[in-house]
Amino acid sequence: MASEKGILTVNSERLSQSITQMGRIGARPGKGVTRLALSHEDGEARDLLVKWMKLEGLEVKIDEIGNIFGLRKGREPNFKPVLMGSHLDTVINAGIFDGAVGVLSALEGIRRLNELHRD
Repeated sequence: MASEKGILTVNSERLSQSITQMGRIGARPGKGVTRLALSHEDGEARDLLVKWMKLEGLEVKIDEIGNIFGLRKGREPNFKPVLMGSHLDTVINAGIFDGAVGVLSALEGIRRLNELHRD
């Protein structure tokens, strides 16, 4: 929902659900989450992110070293882009928020812009 001053707010319940769903990938009961870079779990997490990005209408690009970018064009083509994100891989036995919270918070921002039909 948007606040009365026009500030964009996120859907915290949906963000929490996204973090929880991503946290299941590489979960080790009683030991946290492990999604080491280039592991099967890292690939699964990246595939899920790309799926979610495409559902939001983002143009998804992956560079030569595997960085994932989701482009959402605004109404002013001459404006510089805003970049947000983090990483989906984790250290061994990480917390559920390791890396993923930055990526999924950025995605939630896109979801809210789309819901509110904001450019």
